Amino acid sequence: MLERLSIKNIALIDSIDIDFYAGLNVLSGETGAGKSIIVDALGLLRGKKSNRMLIGKYAEDARVEGVFDITSNMLAKAIMDELELEYDEGTLILTRQIYSSGRSVCKANMHTIPLSTLKQLGSSIVDIHGQHEHQALFDQNSQMNMLDRFGGAEIEAAREKMVSCLTQYREKKKKLVSMFGNDAEREQRADFLRFQMKEIESVNPSEQEEEELISTKNRMLHAGKILGTYSKTYDLLYDGVDGQLSALNQIDQAVSFFKDIADLDKEFMAVANKLENAYYVLEEIAYEVRDKRAEFEFDQDIMEQTNQRLDAITRLKRKYGSSIKEILDFYNKSKIELEQIENSEHIREQLLKECKNLESQLFEYCNDLHKSRGEWAKKLVDEVGTQLYELGLKNAKFDIRIDAPSKEEFSKASVTNKGFDDLEFMISTNLGQELMPLAKIVSGGEASRIMLALKTIIADLDDIDSLVFDEVDAGLSGHMAHVVAKKLGVISRERQILCITHLPQIAAMGDIHYLIEKHDENKKTKVFINKLDNESMIKEIARLSGGGSNQLIAYKHAKEIKNEASQFKNKML
Repeated sequence: MLERLSIKNIALIDSIDIDFYAGLNVLSGETGAGKSIIVDALGLLRGKKSNRMLIGKYAEDARVEGVFDITSNMLAKAIMDELELEYDEGTLILTRQIYSSGRSVCKANMHTIPLSTLKQLGSSIVDIHGQHEHQALFDQNSQMNMLDRFGGAEIEAAREKMVSCLTQYREKKKKLVSMFGNDAEREQRADFLRFQMKEIESVNPSEQEEEELISTKNRMLHAGKILGTYSKTYDLLYDGVDGQLSALNQIDQAVSFFKDIADLDKEFMAVANKLENAYYVLEEIAYEVRDKRAEFEFDQDIMEQTNQRLDAITRLKRKYGSSIKEILDFYNKSKIELEQIENSEHIREQLLKECKNLESQLFEYCNDLHKSRGEWAKKLVDEVGTQLYELGLKNAKFDIRIDAPSKEEFSKASVTNKGFDDLEFMISTNLGQELMPLAKIVSGGEASRIMLALKTIIADLDDIDSLVFDEVDAGLSGHMAHVVAKKLGVISRERQILCITHLPQIAAMGDIHYLIEKHDENKKTKVFINKLDNESMIKEIARLSGGGSNQLIAYKHAKEIKNEASQFKNKML
């Protein structure tokens, strides 16, 4: 839910911070006091297009920041996870800064994000229902989501089956399209694959070969140094250098020295034995060095063959991979693709058959989903009708149009992850009026009440935590005002509500009440927002009642409806 809203330099607001709470948060004030600024500020956090006219007269930029608790909002957390954004202890801070140039900067938990992402996050947290803010109610996708949530597990299961089948169908179709162009394209591709494979086959590299070739090349390039090392090492170990005794002769002398004193202590004989072992090991090394020297020779032909082989491998690496392993992987993939092309007719027929079977199965699953929606739509229509009647729209007729293609038309139909249904909420608000799409005939006040009716029905199924109602009381009075107030009270037990109102009945239902006022200060008009205590709430309810000159009666009446509202809310606990 929304925990805090900070607004700076928006219209008449210099700087305010408002703490919101669970339940029904009421905002009231005189007409023109600036209540709509709160809605505009929240609209900016939902990704609404910024308007430089929103920036205060004496400011260069404006800023709105909302602190939200998304602990129980799975959709918002999924979006954050997808964006790899942290949300410590379930807190999300959305920020929108707009400049006089028209540019705006959006942030989520201090990370800059595009406006499209802000729209995703904002719309997953806050619903705004006012005169110009009914996108969720008027959007056909949102309407379908409302019905699907109302249908619960039954529609969800039907939809999951359909989506699984659709995924398989799309994969097969994609494979069919990617593998098979026309005959000329397939033959051209096959020729190209054969050329590439032949080029690799002509070199026929092996994975360990390159390392061995590089080793051979290094040995040939440094043949003199290698031979010199063999000779010097052999001389040092076996023949001796510059009249000096060899290492073996010196060790042999050391063995004799220790044997001469072996009778004095057994320790000396142990040293003699160790030296004797070292002599034999060193002698073996000397023979090995001698043999390697005899075997080693520089061969110009081997050098040229090695260079040619390395050049051929380098050419392959430039075309087919950075290593011999990648070259061989490329070869194997090309071989499989060529086999598929050469056997394309058989594979194509098999894929077409699989696509046809999946298409038939997909139609059945889409049709099952269509039927399930139709059954639940009837139930939702009945419940919405009852709610609308209670909300004062006695002549309103609500219906849900769900169109679907026939089996013959199905292949031409556009199937999405929601099936093939074309669904739209329809309404007639006056006697004799034909049912029309909701967006075409509903006023702001009527739309708010219709959304209120839907939220009353599916409040516990909706993922969105905070609802903002502006003008939900348009055209209401008396008994209907009490009914709407109670509806808001019911929903506010499940969801946080921010409600801008002029009606005392709705204000009385509020758990928290904010008074929005406009004052002149230093030759400037500024908006101030104050959280009211219980006594101030009653006085504001009295003002909304229009008590006129008889303030005592108005106050008494306000106290009565506040007590009635409290009793109603206590019954829901």
